[in-house]
Amino acid sequence: MHKVNWVGFDIDLAKELCKRINTQCTFVEKPAGCADSVFKSEEN
Repeated sequence: MHKVNWVGFDIDLAKELCKRINTQCTFVEKPAGCADSVFKSEEN
C-alpha cells in the first residue's frame, strides 16, 4: 500500500479536531463523488 500525503483545509481541520479530542484520525481514500455517503448517518 502506498503512503498518501493528505493535504488541504479539510484535512488540517480534521487533524486539529482529532488532536483536541485526543484521538487518532484515520483517513480513507475514496473515489470522487463518494464523499456524501461517508457523512450520512442511518437517521438521514
